[in-house]
Amino acid sequence: MTMAAQDSPLKVGLIGFGAIGRSVAALLPASVALGVLTRSSPADLRVGAEALADVDALLGWGPDVVIEAASAEAFASAAPACLARGIDVVAASVGALQDSALLERIVALCDETGSRL
Repeated sequence: MTMAAQDSPLKVGLIGFGAIGRSVAALLPASVALGVLTRSSPADLRVGAEALADVDALLGWGPDVVIEAASAEAFASAAPACLARGIDVVAASVGALQDSALLERIVALCDETGSRL
């Protein structure tokens, strides 16, 4: 995980804002900057959180770590892009790793960039 500068808050990217994503967001301290990759702009995002439309927007936002709380498909499309940038990913959809090609790609990206899953 890249560390936020001492004067900057930790930036947590959250993939998904369903039941699990909302629970994760509620557990994060208010001092954490939150960017949420979601298909809509939920009215119940906490004050200061940013709704992000796609993986490019998430990467451009510059998270220190990403928490995936969506589907296996969302994991497969977003996690490799984050890991390729050296961003650690915490995954809820570990079932996606049953795909041996995706697992090999994830392991190679982690080896290459030093990122962690």
